[in-house]
Amino acid sequence: ELKSRYPLLDLRLLARNRVFALSSLAAFVNYNSFFGMLFFFSLYLQVGRGLSVQQAGFFLALRSVVPALTAPLAARLCNAWNPGYVCAVGVALCGLGLTAAGFLQLDSPLSLMLGAQCLLGVGISLFALPNTTIILESAGPEHVGQASGLTGAVRTGGQLCNMVVITLTLSLFLGQEPVSIANIDGFMR
Repeated sequence: ELKSRYPLLDLRLLARNRVFALSSLAAFVNYNSFFGMLFFFSLYLQVGRGLSVQQAGFFLALRSVVPALTAPLAARLCNAWNPGYVCAVGVALCGLGLTAAGFLQLDSPLSLMLGAQCLLGVGISLFALPNTTIILESAGPEHVGQASGLTGAVRTGGQLCNMVVITLTLSLFLGQEPVSIANIDGFMR
């Protein structure tokens, strides 16, 4: 890539552009941290709480609806304030959502899980748009296509890494057994 006249990804962009590199790293870390909660919430609702797939899906839809509803707010905040500050608020809200999810027990009120999802949803919305804006603007017009592609790859890579960690963790606590009511306590650890 360094020797190519038209590289797929100009690696010098990552090496020389600190804002681009750190914003991309922030995206990787943030997507790595919260993506698996959808998987966790799905098993929590179906196995731990005994909801049907449809009922669980209804509760999980909140995770998509909240970011869709708050995206216009994120855009306005991004235009009015420094996008980095908006990203920081988004990361903080994601952290609060993950912390709330960490307190879930089988007998917890569903409102705790819904609140955690709302915090994650608003956090995702307040992080994603400003972060992408920072990445694309820092890359400059000549690299915006590469930056856009890398943004998608970083997001997917973070999500993939999160699922690998979850799979390994489940394997460690549950062995080869699927998550069931018999071993839900190991899952909830």
